[in-house]
Amino acid sequence: YSALYFTWKYCRNPKTPNDTRKKGGGALMSKIVARMEKMKDGNLSGIQRHNQRETNNHSNPDIDIEKSHLNYDLVNPGSINYREKIKQIIESQRISKRAVRKDAVLVNEWIITSDTAFFQENTDTQAF
Repeated sequence: YSALYFTWKYCRNPKTPNDTRKKGGGALMSKIVARMEKMKDGNLSGIQRHNQRETNNHSNPDIDIEKSHLNYDLVNPGSINYREKIKQIIESQRISKRAVRKDAVLVNEWIITSDTAFFQENTDTQAF
């Protein structure tokens, strides 16, 4: 919601007239990307290792290990075991006694981002 709102706000009221981004229709606009991926049990350990930077070998060349200490989780105060946390949530909210399907989608991973200029123009408070 915040990224969409600030992209819309920026598009309607540009803050920087000398911006080098493409001009289309007279308005400057940041790029925004929103992606959702369904994750099943088999994906959990991989996304946990990636998100919590539990290994030094990363397939993504854009990962800057020097900045990994700046990462933070919006929900959990520290590193967690994804599988155990999800199992805990399912058990606490379970109504039926039926088993959870082995191929059930357990998590929807969302990535919402924008271009560098968008984040440079907003303070940390505005970003969230």
